[in-house]
Formats: sequence, structure tokens, C-alpha cells
Amino acid sequence: NDLKRYTVILDDGSGVLFQPLDETKTYILSARHVFYEDVLHDDGPNTSELKSTINYSFSDNQNQKNEVEIIKDSNYFEHDIVDAAILVLDVNLNLNEIFVDDRTTGFEGFNLTGYPESKRKSNNQYDKQLISDLINYDDNLIELRLVVNHLDHEQITGFSGGGIIKTNGDSLLLA
Repeated sequence: NDLKRYTVILDDGSGVLFQPLDETKTYILSARHVFYEDVLHDDGPNTSELKSTINYSFSDNQNQKNEVEIIKDSNYFEHDIVDAAILVLDVNLNLNEIFVDDRTTGFEGFNLTGYPESKRKSNNQYDKQLISDLINYDDNLIELRLVVNHLDHEQITGFSGGGIIKTNGDSLLLA
């Protein structure tokens, strides 16, 4: 339930709630591509553009959408290379039990958390998949293997940005 409480729905993707040192704000950490939409062009290549707004929902009320305007470099910040972004909410959600584990050497006990497309029509859209091991990593990419290795596209789509989290006593660790 703690993993679920810190994981949010972001339109067709997912995100992780994080309380920074500033007590007036809450961050939603996610994948950069979750904040973009494809724009189709008849006379040239299709492009991807930053959305003007995004909806987010909390685990305790997954069907209640909260819309927020996306303002780049004001309440939205993205990484130039890595598929990562932060959306800043001007509210304190009192979610201070999650900590960053930036020295992760193994992924035992960690879960991929999120809201996959395959569960978006159910009452409880949340899902988690246990991670078995690290395949490869560098400064820009971490490749992990899930315990269940036969998920189809619909079962994995929507996990984007959901986080890699594990319980650690009375707190959570976000890798």
C-alpha cells in the first residue's frame, strides 16, 4: 500500500510523488515522454510537442483527475539526455517517507510500480512487478529484468515514469 500511495497516474503514464526539502511543494518524478504528445503532419514528419496540461490522479481516488498546467522551467523541468522529468505541485501532500537511493548496486526487493494500460478500466488500476536483477546500466540508462518476463505491450505500457521502489523498514527507497 505504501508503494501504491507514492505512485500516481499521469495521463497515459505514471509518476512517483516525492517531498522535497521545501515544505510548500511536492514533486512528481516521471519519464519525460509522458509529458509529450505526438503531432501528426500531412506534409512532413510527425513531431512530438510538450503538452500544455496534464492530468494526474492519486492511488486513493484513481478516477478523480487533477489537471495542472505545464510551464517549462517554471513548474516542469526535464533532463536534456535522459528520459526523466519533474513536475512541481504547489502543495504539501505530507509524503515524506520516501528517500532516494542513489547508490543502488543491486535491485533485490525493488518493484517497478505504475498504472499499466491493461488495468486502466478496472477499479484498482495500480500494479507492481518485482525486479529480479540488473541487466546493464550506464549514466543514461538502467536495464532491469522483471521476475515475470512474459508481459505483453498492453501490460507494460503505462508503467513509464512509475518508479523503481522498495520498502525499507518504515520508509521507502526510490532508485
